[in-house]
Amino acid sequence: KTVQKVCEQTSPYLLGQNQDDDFIQAMKEITIWHLENCDFYNKLAASIKFQVDDIKTIDDCLLIPHLWAHFFKSHEILTIQKEDVFLHLTSSGTTGQKSQIFFDEWTIKAAQKMVDSIFEYYKWITPEQKCNYVLFSYETDCSSKLGTAYTDNFLCKYAPIQEVFYALKLTGSGEHE
Repeated sequence: KTVQKVCEQTSPYLLGQNQDDDFIQAMKEITIWHLENCDFYNKLAASIKFQVDDIKTIDDCLLIPHLWAHFFKSHEILTIQKEDVFLHLTSSGTTGQKSQIFFDEWTIKAAQKMVDSIFEYYKWITPEQKCNYVLFSYETDCSSKLGTAYTDNFLCKYAPIQEVFYALKLTGSGEHE
């Protein structure tokens, strides 16, 4: 599978025709996955007469049907079975309704591995050096599904935590200030 090959690439900034070809093929594979596993997405693609075979260049990837983040504030769309949901994250809901996104285990771990490769590339992984973190996100409890907080806390794994300061403190009543 080309998607796996692209996700497992440990040199995140390699350029060249081989990398472009792999990226294009991976985008086609991902799009096919969503078309086959989500009726809504399949109907969206059909409504604009999108064909995966039209994707031949990096620029053609812009033709792939997309959904705006705002859409996920009022629609719950999955391309995996509910029992395969490994991680369910939401937006903060600052404008009212929260958007939602669902990940299977392979997908979230592949994404995290790509982040690992970037941190390794820049030599930002310092397991021997404790770090003070200032996170411009939400302090959370263990049941939180806030995507931004999840990501910020995930990034704290690259150096042992000495202390964490959150810009938005949890008040204890589920609110932040």
